[in-house]
Amino acid sequence: MINNDETSDEHSIIITSQDSVFNDDKDQRLIKPRLTSIRYQFKNTVEKDLDNLFGKQGELFSTVLLTDVKSILTNLGTKLKSIAQDKTNINDYSTWFSLTFRQQHRILGTPSIREIEIPGQYTSKKKPLLEHHIKIVGFDEKILVLQSLRLPKRLTIRGHDENDYRFLVKGGEDIRQDQRIQALFSIMNDLYDNDPNCNQSNSAHITVQTYKGNT
Repeated sequence: MINNDETSDEHSIIITSQDSVFNDDKDQRLIKPRLTSIRYQFKNTVEKDLDNLFGKQGELFSTVLLTDVKSILTNLGTKLKSIAQDKTNINDYSTWFSLTFRQQHRILGTPSIREIEIPGQYTSKKKPLLEHHIKIVGFDEKILVLQSLRLPKRLTIRGHDENDYRFLVKGGEDIRQDQRIQALFSIMNDLYDNDPNCNQSNSAHITVQTYKGNT
């Protein structure tokens, strides 16, 4: 998860890990998470092609050629990419971010839900003051799908300070290298800020747009 610097500017993923955490009687008042539309489309898109290739019970597996598998996977990749591009509601990906989060926040009222922090507030530059850290109160129902290789999604988290915090959520890769590059950009910005030649009133302010990486 990669976070843009602070800006001011609900329904259907199945919850598994979150469900296992809250196993008392209060859970019965939570609406059971439903299968998301993107997962339905994924199933319907993949199922037919794989059944034709391998058989419904895998009876054709021993007869499959490698070239057939490569062709099917290429076609599926194109189809799945188009599915993700069309989904701009957060509920297409997860109910927890909207409906379930709000229900747990209101009904359970436990610190584990009530005090989830906005990611990216630990910079290692000073001792963290936890009482000043921004807590999550909700999520914007709309996301933005960016047109790059991994189709990262821009997610907006609402903080208890009434500000919005934008994150880029990337799947399928390790972002530790991204973190290190962003750390370098942050150092560059500090140098620019401390250089009088870069902060003259008659010149444009020099800065590099940075994102905070969270794994």
